[in-house]
Amino acid sequence: MTVYFYDDAHEAFFQEKLEQAAASGHTPDSYFQSFLYLCGLCADTRSHFSSLFDWREWYICPEALADGWQTGTSKKISRLAFNLWNGYGQERPEDEQVSAAFLPDEIFCCGFQPYFFEAVRLRFPEYAGTGSTRSNMEPR
Repeated sequence: MTVYFYDDAHEAFFQEKLEQAAASGHTPDSYFQSFLYLCGLCADTRSHFSSLFDWREWYICPEALADGWQTGTSKKISRLAFNLWNGYGQERPEDEQVSAAFLPDEIFCCGFQPYFFEAVRLRFPEYAGTGSTRSNMEPR
């Protein structure tokens, strides 16, 4: 499957972390690939990746949503990354209800939207086909 990247830094981050995962004995499955892809989108999430993901325990760190480095855009990226990892949808780990901030109309309204769709394609390759999702749609 062809993967489309925002820029060279995005692609380099993605490739580097895939190699790091493989070297540490982890299989970079579709969950990890979509998470990694999203975290590589902007400089903020790339430089704070260790706040978003615990390599040793191999799990996401949702508490990073409250970190001071987060911007409006990086929060959208982080929320979608967490949601695609395991369906996470709370603003804080101790919250019991899903936050409206995780809804598509809150996350997808930004310039990274085409790349968000690409992350969904990475997460659900069995439904994405071999080409872009648009090419798999039948016109009406």
